[in-house]
Amino acid sequence: MNATLDTATMDALILRARETFRSMLQESPQLFGGEGNPRIAHTISETAPLGTLSVPAGRDVHSTRGMMAGVDLTLLDPAATEEQIQQIATRGVRDAAATICVYPQHVALVQRITNGAPPPIAVVGFPRVEDPVAALPQTLAETRRATADGAREIDMVLPASFAEKSPDYAAHYQYIRAVVEEAGKAHVPVKLILETACLTDNQKVEACLLAKMAGAAWVKTSTGFADAAHMRPEIPPEQKGAKPEDIALMRRAVGDTTLTDDGRVMPMGVKASGGVRTREQVMEYYWLGADRIGASGGLDIRTMLEKQVTDRRAAAPKSRSMGDY
Repeated sequence: MNATLDTATMDALILRARETFRSMLQESPQLFGGEGNPRIAHTISETAPLGTLSVPAGRDVHSTRGMMAGVDLTLLDPAATEEQIQQIATRGVRDAAATICVYPQHVALVQRITNGAPPPIAVVGFPRVEDPVAALPQTLAETRRATADGAREIDMVLPASFAEKSPDYAAHYQYIRAVVEEAGKAHVPVKLILETACLTDNQKVEACLLAKMAGAAWVKTSTGFADAAHMRPEIPPEQKGAKPEDIALMRRAVGDTTLTDDGRVMPMGVKASGGVRTREQVMEYYWLGADRIGASGGLDIRTMLEKQVTDRRAAAPKSRSMGDY
């Protein structure tokens, strides 16, 4: 992939991955939870619609408030103090952010500060788990704590073993599905974080399809904590987060909608996270079909006019008072 967004190549990857999963199911009909699941057929059908590379319906990208309505303000420093959590939660209220994304142990504090506007969401199995079987008990425990304390979304991490040449697809499906079911007890949707810097394009597509088959409501690019030692060799260390071509590929792969367990149609979300800092980046990801943007640290989404005025003021010589003479 490159910045020119070769959709023909993307679509060929997606159709091939769907065929791979259909072949797996023909050989082992019980592989992903048994036959008769409408969501699985909906996901890997040869004729399933591809996602639309455009601003999601209802997203206002022309105002600061409209852009912030899709931004998850994020603080994922394990050593974050209570004061820092309070600051980001208060900022989220002030800026009318979509959510405040934190560790499970910080959910209750965010909920108390924001009263659910914006709501807290939580990461689990974060920032990296190796094996889906070994990691599941801890990830489920984190999910239970987060939802009990008021988290309204769960962001789980795809186990690193998925990047192997021949991953255990069934084990990864079952890991995602177990978290989806646990969060579902509290009617909380799940995002799957792919850690795109560690995957080939084919693996990104397969992970997207697996997430959708397992009932995840979103896919997300990155944790922001990818270790250079595990990243793809062709990716510079500074590019470990969201990239435009990944957002486009993920949107095409998951489509625009998914199905609930009982067959109802609902939107399928895509979240860009990792290294998002400017209004221009936010705008680009929205135009490629991202529903949500994750932002830790500073996020400058001022208009270009606002920025030009601020820059001119900063560059202008300061007037001297009488005390300067």
